[in-house]
Amino acid sequence: MTTLEEFENEIAKWKMKFDSVRDWRAERARLPLMRQHYESVLADTGLPPDLQSFADSFWQACLVSGVSPDIEAGVKARAKRSLPSFVRETHLNLLLKAVFQDIAQVDNSVETDTQKKTDFLIESMESPVVVRLHTYTNTRRAHKFAAMAKKTPLAEEGSGKFISDYRLTIDRKTGRTLPNDFWVYSPQQVQEVVDYFRECEDSYRCEATA
Repeated sequence: MTTLEEFENEIAKWKMKFDSVRDWRAERARLPLMRQHYESVLADTGLPPDLQSFADSFWQACLVSGVSPDIEAGVKARAKRSLPSFVRETHLNLLLKAVFQDIAQVDNSVETDTQKKTDFLIESMESPVVVRLHTYTNTRRAHKFAAMAKKTPLAEEGSGKFISDYRLTIDRKTGRTLPNDFWVYSPQQVQEVVDYFRECEDSYRCEATA
């Protein structure tokens, strides 16, 4: 597994140049799962692809799946806009695993996203406490999407799980900015998650002993 330092050094090399193209056909088209493609590339190389290489490889996957060649520019532009979010999550995953290594299991898999409707699942090793961590950029569009997203229960009623949701947003002010102007989650934001997790464990203990 790539270390945090190696991961940061790689993304700090990127030129943060995005395409201005916005093709409604590309925005609405049935494309392969972009997050799944990113995870596949990451697993193969151990490092995140840069904007252009990700756009190119994702477009090849689109052609294989039968996507119309007419929307190439729009799909590549969309892929470039989406990549930073995937990369931030991977970076945050490395940070969370480091702080929770002896306390809780951290899951940031594609299945957690698509099936359990959360970006991160943090499950205590010592209690039934589970925190669903939802992460997104601090923009009007992201807030609207988050408000519309429907959560599903992790377990059926009576399972004994103590489940709670926490939202963590990022922007230029709250995140840490790398030399190439790429934002990543800051140590302070990671501490927010740790503090919330501990509050949940304290609440569970109080309820359990009441």
